[in-house]
Formats: sequence, structure tokens, C-alpha cells
Amino acid sequence: MNTIELPQNTARLSLASEILREFGALRLGVYGSSMVPAIFPGDVATVHRVAPGDVQRGDVILYFRGNRFFAHRVVHKAGAPGRMAWITRGDALSENDPPVSESELLGTVTAILRGKNQIVLPRTRSFTGRLAAWCVQRFDIVLALFLLWHVFRRRLAAGGTSPAIAMQNPEGSW
Repeated sequence: MNTIELPQNTARLSLASEILREFGALRLGVYGSSMVPAIFPGDVATVHRVAPGDVQRGDVILYFRGNRFFAHRVVHKAGAPGRMAWITRGDALSENDPPVSESELLGTVTAILRGKNQIVLPRTRSFTGRLAAWCVQRFDIVLALFLLWHVFRRRLAAGGTSPAIAMQNPEGSW
């Protein structure tokens, strides 16, 4: 999918990066599905600045690359202090991302706000979390069912529109 970067979008991303670097915390809306089932589109991620040496395998890190933010889980840590790099992968993805450098690292996602519920992201996932991610990585229908369930859950919580109507235009519902 081609992405067109608008100047105002680039400015917003730069401002968010600067706020996180200067003040140490930031909340961002999530729009992608690469971290399903841990993080869903529409969730709000709480990100805290972190020292590169404190990032561990299993953390979900936020990094800035190519005028976009990515929040993916660390699957491998490499390098030495001052030259750290992390291999990341979205929970719903089957392939690793290119290495993340220290200069791209913004912080770790410590919690997500889903509706009225705040969920702390643990460093280690439960067996059911790992199993769900494994299924989402291998079967597109499982990802589609998780996303449909998520839309249904959000609509019920809002007391509004039927999920069938919401799925007619999923881009507009997130």
C-alpha cells in the first residue's frame, strides 16, 4: 500500500517525537493492526521514554522511521551501549522488521487504553496470548475475526451502531 505523507502529518509526528523526548511520556492513538491481539486499532498507547540499555526482549517499543511511528515487540537485542539495536516484529506479522537503531527509539509502550479500561502490557505474554498471536500470524481469517470482534466490542461499549454497519467502512470506524 502506498502512503502519501502530508506536510501537516509530518509536523504532527515530529512534534509528538519531540514531546516524548523532552517530557518523557505521551499517549498516541493506534491505527494499524500489526500488534493484534495485544493492541487493536483505536486503542490509545501510553509511551514512556526509556534508556536504550533498559529495553529488553518482550518490550513493545515505539520507534520513528520513514515519517511513521511503529510500535512492535522486541524479539532480539543486539549491540553494545551506545550502539544498541533491536529486532522487532508486530505480533500479527510473520517476519521481523529491519533493526531499530538507538536514534530511532522513542520509548516503550507501557499500557494501552481500550475504551475505559487501562491494560498494562506485560513483558512476557501468556500462553493464550502467544497462541493467539501465532494463529493471527498464520491465518488471515483469525485476524479478520479478531478485528470484527473488536469492532463489535467497541460498538457495544459505545451503545451505538451495529457492528455490521461498522464493518462496511472499517477505515472510518477507527
